[in-house]
Amino acid sequence: MRKIKKGAASFYIVTITTILLMVLVVSFAAVISSEMERTTNDDLSQSAYDSALAGVEDAKIAYSLYKKCKMMPESGCNAIKDWVENDSKKVDCNMVAGILKKDTSGGGVMIEEINSSKGGVSNNMQQYYTCAKMETELGDYRATLSSSVQTKVIKASFADGVTADMIDKMKIKWYSGEKNTYSMGGIGKSAGNFIGNKVRFPLIGSQRAATPPTISVAMVQTSRYFYYRDFEASTADNRTNRAMVYLVPTSNSKDGGETGNYRTAMWDGSQNVLSVEQVASSNNKQTENLPYTVKCGVGDPEFACSTLIYLPEPVNNLTDSTNGVRNNDTFLVVVALPYGMPETDFSLEFLCKNGNTTCMNISGAEGMEGGQVKLSGVQVEIDSTGRANDIYRRVITRLESSADSSFLSIMGPLELYGSTNGTNEKALEKNITVTTP
Repeated sequence: MRKIKKGAASFYIVTITTILLMVLVVSFAAVISSEMERTTNDDLSQSAYDSALAGVEDAKIAYSLYKKCKMMPESGCNAIKDWVENDSKKVDCNMVAGILKKDTSGGGVMIEEINSSKGGVSNNMQQYYTCAKMETELGDYRATLSSSVQTKVIKASFADGVTADMIDKMKIKWYSGEKNTYSMGGIGKSAGNFIGNKVRFPLIGSQRAATPPTISVAMVQTSRYFYYRDFEASTADNRTNRAMVYLVPTSNSKDGGETGNYRTAMWDGSQNVLSVEQVASSNNKQTENLPYTVKCGVGDPEFACSTLIYLPEPVNNLTDSTNGVRNNDTFLVVVALPYGMPETDFSLEFLCKNGNTTCMNISGAEGMEGGQVKLSGVQVEIDSTGRANDIYRRVITRLESSADSSFLSIMGPLELYGSTNGTNEKALEKNITVTTP
């Protein structure tokens, strides 16, 4: 009887052990299968991303052809310009392929097709970019500032016939929620990420910089005629050809005023505002150009901070009635990260003068801020989607446009734009005499 019981016990032990081993084997097989599937999906995802990047590179070539057509029209240029400028065609996913005349019969532009079998395992993959298009007229200028790129110079060029003189406001937004530790969730955003009631500048070195960062916004402009001395002037009617304001984030703000080494931007209940007088006074050598504290962390779902800046008119020295008009060719905005940290994205928008019917009709907006206008040819936005089998990845990027390089001339000899209206101060003149021995 005991032998039978001992045999039954052995049977149960063997059975349970076998079941446990089967569970372990099945579990290991499931883990291995899951890892293989994840690896395959990761490979496909990376391949789809690479396909999207291939679309970006083709878009660069297509944009280069478009710029060439703008400068030197040739055969076939009308079709290329139609792809980029026609509102009904610029939304077409085949824009880049159409400009480059690439085959899209497979649902996109094929990058590579792989058909292989290793160890009895089939490895088939088709890479396409299924959508690649460009937009040259954008609502804002966007870029990233960091320790390696601390300054961006923007030469504003506007779409739809808007001129620089129709603009009297710009809005700067900075510090995206995707950077560093800033959380975009709700009004009560981590107050510790802000400088708080007491303004403190970022520390360079091993210490973490205060976030969001301090930035500077500068403007350079002239009227139709100007003197070099105009860049040092700030007139009684708040005209100036040069201005620079420093914006220091804080978690709270008062309605203007000055405390210690800082001034406070006006808070209108929804945004920070710097007036024409405040901006123009930054170039007044009789007063200190103190930085402005600005309230951050409210309102905008994408950026931590924003400030609406009213632009002064350029200096008007001559009796010429057009001299006070802001010159399109000499209107520059410079956005900088003085301390080089932390890295920050920013957006720069331009808005119409109140009452300018041409500009307002184009923008379709009214109110205190006027209407936001589009920039043309300053940046190009490329939107590319790549596919590898049934996995898709999308890339949206912006590139600086060199379509208009005329700003290089004014960054050098500004005398070329100087006055020659019968005054003693003339534009730069060069008399060259060539002699032979």
